[in-house]
Amino acid sequence: MKKNSRIIKIAIASGAAVGAIYAVNKIIFSYSTLRKLLLSDDSFFYEWRFGKIHYIKKGHGKPAVLLHDLDSASSVYEWKAMIDRLSKNHTIYAIDLLGCGYSDKPKMTYTNYLFVQMLNDFVREVIRGRTDIIASNSSCSVALSAIHMEEGLYHKLMMINPKDPAKMAKVPRFYHKFYKYMIEIPVFGTLIYNIQEAFYSIKRKFIKKYYYSEELVKKDDIRAYHEAAHTGGSASKYLYASISGRYTNIPVYKAVKNCNHSMIIAGGSEVENIKEIMAKYTELNPSIETICIENAKYMPQLEVPQKLEEMISIYMG
Repeated sequence: MKKNSRIIKIAIASGAAVGAIYAVNKIIFSYSTLRKLLLSDDSFFYEWRFGKIHYIKKGHGKPAVLLHDLDSASSVYEWKAMIDRLSKNHTIYAIDLLGCGYSDKPKMTYTNYLFVQMLNDFVREVIRGRTDIIASNSSCSVALSAIHMEEGLYHKLMMINPKDPAKMAKVPRFYHKFYKYMIEIPVFGTLIYNIQEAFYSIKRKFIKKYYYSEELVKKDDIRAYHEAAHTGGSASKYLYASISGRYTNIPVYKAVKNCNHSMIIAGGSEVENIKEIMAKYTELNPSIETICIENAKYMPQLEVPQKLEEMISIYMG
């Protein structure tokens, strides 16, 4: 009898703990999306087979696609300081990748090839013509793979702080697969995600990784990234789980080596080992041009947009 009573108490306590964590998660998702800071002006939706893709279209002239960093907290907000600047001479298409921002966030495993399919379908069905493309950090591998698959859809490519190709070639190990599994567990996995994508975690990323000058970091930018990471509720965690599990990695050596398109790498001068990383790309394809953006790290499009605009205007016209 005592044993049964103990089991009942444990069950009640466990249920109460799960309920409390579930409530905390709900509050976090609700609170973080109250401000509505993500870009929504000039918005459209592309009905893709795996979900709706949100994008911003603005301007006139030669088309150019803007791809934000492949991160669960990223969105077209990353380009907020660039869209108006670039739309003076181009028709700009800034896309929320599937699983990001206002695009749908299906509960699935996200792979690099999924985003390549999405990008090529978008260019073929929405833009309907050859386009330039500007990709940021992890999404550079998506752009390279998309061009490698359907080179006729693209013209010029600018890569902003692309990842080391050796790191992009790393495959999931047991630990990465297990961590992905843990994140996808209801309630407890969601709590882990909320800790990893908490406001102060994103703030630390801005200060330590994204920006060179801490004084340029704006609280609203951090809030917008926090909002993007939580828009769509707990479904937001599935992209994070796939990225953490290395499922979005892909070797880009062949795509770089065989690319006949005009390519340039713009690297933040304060990014660790950026010159070595750019050298790895030029070793694979000597026709790639490289340039450093002074006093910038991973997000020059947010930190020093005027410098990046000058480079884009010279390179892309």
